[in-house]
Amino acid sequence: LVSTSIDITERKHFEEELKFLAFHDQLTGLPNRISIQKRVDAALLEGAGRGMFALAFIDLDNFKSINDYYGHMIGDELLRAVARRITSQTRTGDTLARISGDEFLLLVSPLEDSQQLPHLMDRIISAMKEPFLIEGHEVLTSATIGTSIFPLHGQTYDTLQRCADSAMYHAKSIRKGSACCFDLAMN
Repeated sequence: LVSTSIDITERKHFEEELKFLAFHDQLTGLPNRISIQKRVDAALLEGAGRGMFALAFIDLDNFKSINDYYGHMIGDELLRAVARRITSQTRTGDTLARISGDEFLLLVSPLEDSQQLPHLMDRIISAMKEPFLIEGHEVLTSATIGTSIFPLHGQTYDTLQRCADSAMYHAKSIRKGSACCFDLAMN
């Protein structure tokens, strides 16, 4: 009897790391755009005909200025701190994702009552207005949030995300550091 064995532990570790990187943001460790879309699609299948959920498009205000003034290393650390702070304000079943630069998408699921949403958004906005202490610098920022609700504002990920994005830009045009829920007049 002749036997050979090869230790593939390192290879398996590398495969798991690649899988993680495919669905998570490298900087924050949060789910990425692909991952949040899959989670929203799953929520759409679960919620078909019953239940609600919300998408919140969260954009940091003046992030480019912060990056320009303090540098990219401080900017990166700010993004990590923002991710932790927003996550600390969400519920257990909610999912926060970083979808690009200074933009985050929050899946609030389930949403039993649409009146819960403004309270959650107010908590996030208040938390974001607190100073961030990063490498000895007190960094001030805020976040503007736009929300959309399934099934009221759309039946697909793209539609719900577009509605939340429109609501965020509407809120930003009125006052940075505020929140707004999508309204059909914003189309």
